[in-house]
Amino acid sequence: MVKATTRRGGENSRAGFSLLELTTAMFILVVGIFGVFHLFLFGLDRMRTLDEAAIATQAVQNELEVLRTTPFSMLQDGAHAFTSPNPALEQLHLADTKVTVSPAPDGTIGLKKIEISIRWITENGRRAERSITTLAGEKGS
Repeated sequence: MVKATTRRGGENSRAGFSLLELTTAMFILVVGIFGVFHLFLFGLDRMRTLDEAAIATQAVQNELEVLRTTPFSMLQDGAHAFTSPNPALEQLHLADTKVTVSPAPDGTIGLKKIEISIRWITENGRRAERSITTLAGEKGS
């Protein structure tokens, strides 16, 4: 009697993975690792951008507080850089600060429009800006 053998489970079968299965598994693993790494870099970039925006927002608010303590008669019309030095601004690449004082838009006497802005270049080369606009009034008018 002749014994019939099959490829599956018979005497001639071999256990293990084929080269194609191994290559496919390695490819999927490498793509997954690359995806996680890219996501990590994206998150770091977003955190850096948020940190820069927070620094700029704080600098604009600090300058607004300095101007609030300035007597109305000392607010001269025109544009100039921030009056208060802020060491945190050194972290912003090519930061350009500007304070613009002008008469009120409707011509109201005893009222001035103040615009405070900061522009900088982010680490990935994009331009960013934070600004605030407010009105300052002369006390007693």
